[in-house]
Amino acid sequence: MGCQPEGEIVYHSVSSPDGDLVDLTLEVHSPDPLRFGPGPHPAVLYIHGGGWAEGSLASHGYGERGYLANEQGYVTVSINYRLTTPSHDDGTPFFPWPAQAEDVRCAVRWMRANAAQYAIDPEAIGAFGYSAGGHLALMLGAKHAQFDSEQCGWDASADVQAIVGKSAPADLAWVYDNTEELSRFAIQRLLALDEGAAVHEHEGTFADASPIEYVNGTAPATLLLQGAEDQRILPENARRMAAALDEAGVPVDLIEFEGVGHQWQSSELSVSDGQSMAFFDRVLAGEDSEQICSPWPSCESAAESP
Repeated sequence: MGCQPEGEIVYHSVSSPDGDLVDLTLEVHSPDPLRFGPGPHPAVLYIHGGGWAEGSLASHGYGERGYLANEQGYVTVSINYRLTTPSHDDGTPFFPWPAQAEDVRCAVRWMRANAAQYAIDPEAIGAFGYSAGGHLALMLGAKHAQFDSEQCGWDASADVQAIVGKSAPADLAWVYDNTEELSRFAIQRLLALDEGAAVHEHEGTFADASPIEYVNGTAPATLLLQGAEDQRILPENARRMAAALDEAGVPVDLIEFEGVGHQWQSSELSVSDGQSMAFFDRVLAGEDSEQICSPWPSCESAAESP
């Protein structure tokens, strides 16, 4: 009853360069049917961060986030995706870009293809991602077939209706040139670039993996959550993405949390999770939900549009 896991389910099996088969898994949590009925229910896909190199579906407290969403009548799905840490002898990753985008799109296809079994409303699917996971969530707005895996066994749509990107790199070229070395290294591995590679030498490669390059009027409603003191992914990155979405006519909210860096602590984490659920309630569930007021941010700063 309630927030019970369905267990880890293989949603995508892919071949590795050494010939092994890699099974990528997800976990489903469903709301209590006695409280919320048989469904279908809106659903949220949770995508973990970790610089595209580490982490898992259990990372960053997604179990707690899933419980919060379940308590509000949502089905939640958290996923594992291919990381950039397995390497060839020369140090290059087994799974560079766009493997990660392929996996995330396949996960959405799985959700929609299996919607009846898990009481998911196929017209009300949202995505939430933090850091590298936020980047992958924003990439779901690209809607480009080039990021579809031939090994994905599901042919349902990969579209989502709402996206929350938290501390999410949106313009990889700008982030690469303007933030700390750790972010540069993570992007180098993601894009399989040599150490010291310059953006002007690989403009197409950076553009291919940057959500901001795909913004158009068909993108889903988006919420960007950003720490104002984040040195790993500077706030200007989120402002640039918000401005691009706004110019394209896409509903977008950018909320900056004063005094917050890249790692979110308990108090501001709780408030930001509440902001995310209020956003999903508005966009996916069609409910009226009030803006949450707190020191991070105040009502006035939260209400400002980019």
